[in-house]
Amino acid sequence: MSTNALLAIPCRTDAAGETWHWVYTHWDGYPEWMMPALVEIVQRDGYDTAIRTLITESPDGWSQINPQFAASQDTIEGFEIVEGYGTRYDDGSGMALTGTIDQALDTFPSVEHLFLLERHDLIHLEPNEAVTA
Repeated sequence: MSTNALLAIPCRTDAAGETWHWVYTHWDGYPEWMMPALVEIVQRDGYDTAIRTLITESPDGWSQINPQFAASQDTIEGFEIVEGYGTRYDDGSGMALTGTIDQALDTFPSVEHLFLLERHDLIHLEPNEAVTA
């Protein structure tokens, strides 16, 4: 069974609240795996490169984040192996969203964990802790 999660970076804060850019990940989204994996990626590649690869260049989301993934000759339709990051969806599914935490949870109701990546902080939330209404 999968553990769905969302990764997010801050976009802006305005009268409507804090807005984030969210990207869905399907497998292994539990904090015992995801926190060390994200820390390893950011420490290895730097914040800007990690965010660009994990979020801004990944509009279809991720099947799995895994910093140990190596490039492979094998290709699977609808997926892209990203060395040092994991398996990214490449099927036009659009599993990304810019919006508030509430909007993200409404769009992705199966999500069990949220990971907020700020330049100097990595925050884990569960949906019941994150609802702002």
